[in-house]
Amino acid sequence: MKRSIRAMLLFVVLLSVMLTGCMGPIKKEVLIEIKSNESAYVVPLEGNTGEQAKFQSIEYLESIKIATKRISLPQRKLKKGRGSWNFRWIPTAVVVKVDRAPVSREWTEENETGTQARNQSILVETSNSIGFGLGVSITAMIKEEDTSKFLYLYAGKQLTDIIDTNVRNRASDLLAQEFGRLDLDECRLKKGDIFTKVKTVLQEEFIEFGITITQFGLIGGLVYDNEEIQAKIDQEFTAKNMVKINEYDFEANEIKRKDARKQAENELYVAQKYAQALKANEQKTLLAIQQTYADAFKIAAEKGNAVVPSNIVPEGSKFLYTPNLGK
Repeated sequence: MKRSIRAMLLFVVLLSVMLTGCMGPIKKEVLIEIKSNESAYVVPLEGNTGEQAKFQSIEYLESIKIATKRISLPQRKLKKGRGSWNFRWIPTAVVVKVDRAPVSREWTEENETGTQARNQSILVETSNSIGFGLGVSITAMIKEEDTSKFLYLYAGKQLTDIIDTNVRNRASDLLAQEFGRLDLDECRLKKGDIFTKVKTVLQEEFIEFGITITQFGLIGGLVYDNEEIQAKIDQEFTAKNMVKINEYDFEANEIKRKDARKQAENELYVAQKYAQALKANEQKTLLAIQQTYADAFKIAAEKGNAVVPSNIVPEGSKFLYTPNLGK
């Protein structure tokens, strides 16, 4: 009985192995996730060889561009030897992604910036061969509508690679040309205009390759190879600042003098007006006295024997007036 059970179990195991071997490996679904900042293309690995010429065109890439965020790759059996079970599953297409995320770089003399721990500033020379370094900041991206163009021209490369090679080299060439036409003083005065011009050229050229440059500018000032030049420039800067400070002090003192003169004129005007008012008030008081005296004289004349007062205190006045009685 025990032998029969063992034999039956052995038979079941052998049968399972044989059936599994006949079926071959199980087909497992291959899923590819597409991020929100990526554009994807499903490129067939097999098919009509007459279509290969179309593969090298932007139009063809547009036709195989997909909008889904998850892709299940098609597969087929690849025979490895005799027997129906002797095979493996292989994909018949590949997914190619283009990362559209913006890429930024700061190429300066500092080790903490850029892509390498070294001086990555862009070196140029003036027309009289004075060398200096430029700190450069740049940001670029690939727009959704330009991904096919970028993939066609830079197949297998990422935007980061192109920024660090093609774009940087072209920027260096343009900056060297522009600064190389000017002397040192002109370079210092026109550096902003030069960067604006170079940015425009880079934008116009690289949009043809599917790359949009959104920012390009100077970081810091000009870093000169010769330290004596930098020291001289610092001295000139300090001297100019002292001249400006003196000019500001002179202007401030001149403003103070004008304010003081204006205040004095105002005070003089007020004093003159006060004096005029005082004199007018005295005249008014004198007229009131004369009128009072005239009234008193009239009353005395009407009565015949009345005595005219010799001293009068006008209403509202603190002073005693003695009118002139014609003496």
